[in-house]
Amino acid sequence: MIHIVIDGKLLKTKAMFHEHMVKSLAFPYYYGNNLDALWDILSTTSEVVDIMLVNQKDLRHSLGDYANAIIALLEEVTKVNSMIKFYQIKDE
Repeated sequence: MIHIVIDGKLLKTKAMFHEHMVKSLAFPYYYGNNLDALWDILSTTSEVVDIMLVNQKDLRHSLGDYANAIIALLEEVTKVNSMIKFYQIKDE
């Protein structure tokens, strides 16, 4: 089982987000560093992956609409791959 924490306070750019995902999931060298590539990998993985999003407001502040697209992708991928679990910790 893989546990990933996406912390909006730490991930300030798209590149930082994708680098974090690459390191956390040991993506192949040819990973495209975009949401289509992320979908391709997460939707087909056979490993259990728990993804927790914290500091959502900070992620949205830094990445704007891209943060919304990340969240939407993670919510949607749980519907097509039961190995992916996505949790959002509400900001206080």
